[in-house]
Amino acid sequence: MKSNFRETLLAGSFYLLAGSILVVVFNPWDPLLGLVTDYFGRAVVISILFFMVVWHRGPVAHNMQLQKICTGLFIMAVAMSADWIISSYLLNTAGINNNNIRSLSMLKLNECLVVWVTIISLSMVTGSRLHDIYLSVRKPVRNLLAGLILFIVSASTTFFAAPLLFESGKLDPEILLGWAPWLLMFCMANGFMEELIFRGLFLKKLEPALGKAGSNIMIGVVFSGIHLLTSYSSDRYIFVAVLFPFALLWGYLTQRTGNILVSALFHAGMDIPVMTGIFSVMVSNT
Repeated sequence: MKSNFRETLLAGSFYLLAGSILVVVFNPWDPLLGLVTDYFGRAVVISILFFMVVWHRGPVAHNMQLQKICTGLFIMAVAMSADWIISSYLLNTAGINNNNIRSLSMLKLNECLVVWVTIISLSMVTGSRLHDIYLSVRKPVRNLLAGLILFIVSASTTFFAAPLLFESGKLDPEILLGWAPWLLMFCMANGFMEELIFRGLFLKKLEPALGKAGSNIMIGVVFSGIHLLTSYSSDRYIFVAVLFPFALLWGYLTQRTGNILVSALFHAGMDIPVMTGIFSVMVSNT
């Protein structure tokens, strides 16, 4: 069905507003609200999004574009909330902390698994297939090889980028080698999680309203914009300016290859300098 301008504007604006609120206010990494208010707010948001999904799936299609976006936002809200609840349990009940490199990396791996299981399960329940969230296997060997090459090239910038943008100080190769297993665990988990929750989950849902290029740009804006809230870069504005074209490239690679494998590995490689800086600060503060 051909979209009209009003529906396109409504769908794009709703994703930009609701998606930004979700990842800024109700993210599982640093939520803004107090515990009780946070849980109440998550329940309200999830309930509203669920109602909108059901409403737009009725016998009369009020706005099919908006329905797809509401479905994606509902899945995102549930995935991030499940991640927050389980992470809180691990932190507060199981005695795991996030103030050392090993624990932080294990928590990120747990986070990735929770998000992936939730997104895949709810996507299947709501009628999507694996290729709708860019998880279909197409030319796996070629894509894996391309992704690994991009990972290695990106990770090789660590000695330049980590001191420049992420305050790592002078890097000791021997220390960096000791961090390697935890760097790989954290960055792989984060790359695959963020590519699924942003590009995998939303690229095809936004395409009917915004087209391929428009959906990629819109996701890139939200993804890059939330990094203005980070505190691990020496200059967050330069960091976001550098990040935005990479976000567009990751979206393009996902659309071009039909899965998130290449973009996730590329993303993971770009995270190596970031986490090297964060690990350096953590170690220097202990």
